[in-house]
Amino acid sequence: MRSHVKKNIVLWVTLLVVAISSATLIGWLFDIQRLLSVLEGGATMKFNTALCFFWMGILLWFTFKQKKNFQRISLFIALIMVAFSAVVLLSYIGKLSFSIDNFFVQDHYSTMYPGRMSPATAVCFLLMGLGAFLIIQREIKVVTIGHNLFFSVSILSLVVIISDLLNISTDSKIFFFNTMSLQTAVLFFLLSIGFTLKNHRLSFSGLFLKRLAGSRVLRILLPYVIVTPFLLSLLMLFLTRKNLLSAEFGLVLYTVLFILLSIVFIALLSMRLNKSDLQNLQLKRVLENANKELGYFKHALDESSIVAITDRKGVITYVNDKFCEISKYKEEELIGQTHKIINSNYHSHEFFKDLWKTIGKGKTWVGEIKNKAKDGSYYWVLTSIIPFLDSQGSVYQYLAIRVDITKQKEAEEKMSSHYVARLEQKNKILEQFAFISSHDLRESILSVSSIVEMLELEYKNQLDEQGQLYLQYISQSAKRMKELIRDLREFVNLGKGKSKQVLETSDILSKTLEELGEKLKEVNAKVNVSELPKLEVYEVEFSILWRHLLENAIKFSKENEDLKLEIDVVEENEYWKFSIQDNGIGIEEADHEKIFLFFKRLHDLNEYEGTGIGLAQCQRIAELHGGKIWVESALGHGSTFFFTIEKKSTLEME
Repeated sequence: MRSHVKKNIVLWVTLLVVAISSATLIGWLFDIQRLLSVLEGGATMKFNTALCFFWMGILLWFTFKQKKNFQRISLFIALIMVAFSAVVLLSYIGKLSFSIDNFFVQDHYSTMYPGRMSPATAVCFLLMGLGAFLIIQREIKVVTIGHNLFFSVSILSLVVIISDLLNISTDSKIFFFNTMSLQTAVLFFLLSIGFTLKNHRLSFSGLFLKRLAGSRVLRILLPYVIVTPFLLSLLMLFLTRKNLLSAEFGLVLYTVLFILLSIVFIALLSMRLNKSDLQNLQLKRVLENANKELGYFKHALDESSIVAITDRKGVITYVNDKFCEISKYKEEELIGQTHKIINSNYHSHEFFKDLWKTIGKGKTWVGEIKNKAKDGSYYWVLTSIIPFLDSQGSVYQYLAIRVDITKQKEAEEKMSSHYVARLEQKNKILEQFAFISSHDLRESILSVSSIVEMLELEYKNQLDEQGQLYLQYISQSAKRMKELIRDLREFVNLGKGKSKQVLETSDILSKTLEELGEKLKEVNAKVNVSELPKLEVYEVEFSILWRHLLENAIKFSKENEDLKLEIDVVEENEYWKFSIQDNGIGIEEADHEKIFLFFKRLHDLNEYEGTGIGLAQCQRIAELHGGKIWVESALGHGSTFFFTIEKKSTLEME
């Protein structure tokens, strides 16, 4: 039984006992006879009885408290109950008077032993006091005895409850029970149930509440055993009181009817149990077949994969032969260890922290891990770690299934080395081109620009309109060539020979906005910037990224409409995602990927200036920081450029 259910039951029993006993005490103090007995003309609950019940209700509540002070109070109240009930029993046995019967109030309603609780009541209080004293103890045997005492109280109280419900007169009862009232018996029955909920597994209620087959049968039989005799007794009493049959024949008829009903009930119960057994047999066959299939699966898994099972703390509890074979460790060397025993120190602390964070949430983790065998050799495994959850949704163990991918990784490394060599060769060519661009071509372009300026100064007036137009074309081409050379040099040198620094994104953005101040004023730009994080970045490259994206927003803004820029950032699983939103002319969906290609332009030079390298640079810069860049836009409805920065190279937002 769950603890909150027990607490609720104990609370309601306590409140009911205290309420009924308090009402009875008020009835005695203010002479309200209706509060003293449930049945008209029946036995009354005495003042001392009500007072004892009041304290027994308090005792029940304190018994379930764990603090020592409550336990001490409980022991004290239990001993008081034992002492008080013992005094009452001595009054009956020794025919003594201790002047406690009418100590608080005078009993004018009883003719025999006025104010004194019945012998059965005194015995029940004695048993309950002893039981409460015993169930607080730690020894299981002692606690079990206490529960048995409460069970005895429930039986005694049940005698009075059934006799009152059958309307058995006081004269027909034996002396032991004749003055116990119905409400007294009911409160004893409720208290006995309440007390047995403490350590209920040791009591009858524990047997009744278990989920085992015997407990299920008990839950079916117990109502029948209680209700059937009661109804038959009620029928026999009615017939004998009406003189429709004699008491002797009524006893025979009661016995026959009880046997007949029991046979019918047991037959129905047997049919139900037989049906349950058949279902269990079918289920057993299904489970046997399932176990066979699982055995086949396990065999196949052991033959093809490296398998290990760990507890929730990562301690290895099972490994298969494949695991031992690849790790070079024996099974007994691995059991009881964690996977640190094969840690190659290749992966970072953050790598394993992310792994544990994922599986700790009950999610499956899949990834490649480099491990170290006992002989010092290294091997790669493609690993899947599957958490096993209990009924409360908490992880209790992990199953790790691995596949050896060492050969594939070696092949990838060879290909990667070849690719790196080719890439280095291409980079050298690009560097040479950049060198030529920055020296020879740049000098040539400067010479052309200088000659054009001289021609414009000395011979402009001697040239006709067509000649002046040619000079203008040459000047514009030279200017565009210088810009193209500048952008190419920037692209080739991105990240080269530099190291990352931890910088404020807001500072880099502020400097860029300041540099573009005049251009922003020309389009009446309104810029809103959210709080930005610190990043470990290449400072110059990150500034170039901001500059190109902002220049594009300015360049492609709508005529006769103020430019609005929204700069924001959101945190995702492994990245920071930045966005720059504008209300410009927009981009058709078919061109969303094309704009990041080298020298790709969507407009003529007559419409918009540019080299066609800016967004290719942005893509390269995003990749340098472990991220990517993309655009969401529609023609005529503005654009939003997104780029991501890997968290491994970032710090938390402050």
